[in-house]
Order: sequence, then C-alpha cells, then structure tokens
Amino acid sequence: MDVFVAVDEHANLDSLPLRYGVTYEQNTTISLTNIVSDELQKNGRNRIVASFTDNRKEYGQGVFVVDKNDPRGFFLVTCWRNDRNIETEHGLSECMTTNRKAGYITTNQIQSWHENYMSGDLKTKDDLIALVVGQARLVNSKLATVIEELNRSEQAIWSADFEIEVLTNEVSEKNKKITQLEPFTSIFLEPCHIAKMITKYIVLHESDKTLMVLRPYQFFAVEAIIDRVKNSDKNGYIWHTTGSGKTLTSFKASQILTHNPKIKKVVFVVDRQDLDDQTVREFRAFDKDSIDGT
Repeated sequence: MDVFVAVDEHANLDSLPLRYGVTYEQNTTISLTNIVSDELQKNGRNRIVASFTDNRKEYGQGVFVVDKNDPRGFFLVTCWRNDRNIETEHGLSECMTTNRKAGYITTNQIQSWHENYMSGDLKTKDDLIALVVGQARLVNSKLATVIEELNRSEQAIWSADFEIEVLTNEVSEKNKKITQLEPFTSIFLEPCHIAKMITKYIVLHESDKTLMVLRPYQFFAVEAIIDRVKNSDKNGYIWHTTGSGKTLTSFKASQILTHNPKIKKVVFVVDRQDLDDQTVREFRAFDKDSIDGT
C-alpha cells in the first residue's frame, strides 16, 4: 500500500523522526508492507499495523494512521511503534508538535532522540520536556569556558548584579515593568520559557568573547516576527530607538527563521552603504558564517 508523506506535516516533522529516525526533505511516498491489520476508526481514518519501506531501506513494524479520503491520496497522519500505549503516544505527539511550532525544538533534535524513544527513556510528554531542558543545560555547558573567562573579568552573566538588573528591568509583552519576585519567577522561570532563553536567546559575541542575553523588548520583538512569518502572509515592522540593539534583534530573528525548513534565505535590506558595512560587521561578530554580504 503506497502512502503519501507531506514534507511540512506532523508525520514527517515529528512522528517519523522520533519513532523511526527518518525524515524526508521533500514530499515522498512510502510503501506499507507486511500488513497485519487495517481497521477503520470512528474519525474516518484507518489504523494500520504494518512495516514500511522507502527508496533506502525497510523499517520495522508499527502503527500507521492513514487518511484514505485525502485528495492527495492515502495520506500518513501519524505513526508509532506498535507496542506502545496509544494515549501516551498521542500525548507525546501533541507535545512534540506544540514545542516544535513554538520554536523550542527542531525536527533534527527530535530525530536525534530516536534512540531514547526506542530504549524506553522517552515515553511521555514529561520525558520530552526533560530532554528539552537537558538540551539547554548542554548548550550552557559548552559555554563553560567562556563563562569562566567572563567570571575572571568580573563580567559573569550569573553574577548578583546581573540578576538584579534583569529583575528590575524585566517587562511584560505589553512593556509593563515586572518588579515583584513572584510574578517575575512565574513568567521568566517557567520551564519552557527559561529553556528557550538559554537555548535560543543568548548570543556569543565571538569578537569580544562575551555572552549577550536579549533584553525583554528584543525577545518580544523576535517572537512577534517569528509568529508573523509562521502564521500570516502580512507585512510588519518593529520600531526601536537608536542604541536599542536593533542589529542584534535582526540577527536573532534571521537566525531562527533560517531554521524553518520552508525558508531558504533571509534577506536583510538597508538603504545606505555605511549601514550595510555595519550590519555585515556585527552579524559576523555574532556568527562569522551568518551572512554572505551580496
């Protein structure tokens, strides 16, 4: 039985990478083989126990949810290995999709967790969240050498002065200051948010060897840009004053967008040569291979 796999849908971005360690770079067709059962469910989709093959190899038995009424043909909705709990698998799938769409994890990360899934270390959505937080700790540990150097020069980002500065200047999405400890901790130290801040919103300035944490207004600006690109075809603009770190905001938004498989290139346009020179210089200070300057 031939089944269609859409490159930008859940099965290809979440289910196949985690359950089988495979994902496809374009729309593809796989063949279900050794079919054990094919049952029509109440939701109109078929639950098929089978193995599958593509043009590379044959994969082991699992459960494949297929929509046979999709206009594109027999369409793969999701899949899991056949010896797993259905409700747990559904919860894991929803958690994966939610975190990926929010930008907390990528399909490549999900694929790298295939062995965790097969060994039983990744069974539930709580296991997945633990991996996300663990990834944040790994990123932080890779920066240990830099942090030690910053500590020696009294610039450590975890110093008391830094913590007070963040607490004093933390603001909400509506630019309202958050000065009380309880609302600050409930928002900033929420596990998913702090994991996102560590893994995505700390930038290493390679030239100065310093770590830069995006300020609240920069964070909300980047989040708004990502949301507009993902969920709308409308334009938009960010209005920030001179000296507010617009180049860093632009760099971080561009960097995150390039991880979207639907986006091949981010074009940064300026109206003066001196701004072009400044942008190239600063982008390369954050990541020397981030811009081609053409």
